[in-house]
Amino acid sequence: MDDNTECPYDSTKNRYIFYEHTDKYMEYEKNCPQENHYNQYEYKCKFQLSNDEKEQMNIITICKRFHCLLDKLFPLSTKHTNNNEYVDLEYLNYWLNYELHLKGSSICPKYFYQILKSMDNNDILSELSKNYGYIVNEEVKNMYSLYNLYYYYNEMNKDLNRDTPIEETVMVYANKCVDEYQKFEGHCSDTTTNFLYCFNCL
Repeated sequence: MDDNTECPYDSTKNRYIFYEHTDKYMEYEKNCPQENHYNQYEYKCKFQLSNDEKEQMNIITICKRFHCLLDKLFPLSTKHTNNNEYVDLEYLNYWLNYELHLKGSSICPKYFYQILKSMDNNDILSELSKNYGYIVNEEVKNMYSLYNLYYYYNEMNKDLNRDTPIEETVMVYANKCVDEYQKFEGHCSDTTTNFLYCFNCL
């Protein structure tokens, strides 16, 4: 999908600070795509953002899954430190942008946050609506590949650090790392980018 020029985009923002926690986020993501986990949030997603029936259904599903992740990252019983909150908010914003791009939605993330905030008086939604927003398609693609690369790398290391590593499992993750790594060819010329800094931390 082409970029939505009507959505404001801040190219100076460092969006890559959450990558060292990919194992935590992916563990949450395993549950939130399941209807029996996210349907409980349907009452928070009763709004109309598109006249296109398919797009509207996609947006509502994204909304319910978003609330599922939000509750896992910010449970009411736990108070986050400022540092943790900033990192988790960057992840949530990346996740929403990825899902909207994936479904071809023209909705701006900032507007999405504002709608959610109008239906749920949540401080985290207030913070998202004020300080987080659109990520262009090309950057979202890079972030997605880097996110997967971090995950495969971490899983490979977990297997390698076992008392008896399973060679077949290690090779599966190693090959996936190579596949993701090859997607970054041509993106590593500018050594000042946050993307490349995060990439080089592997």
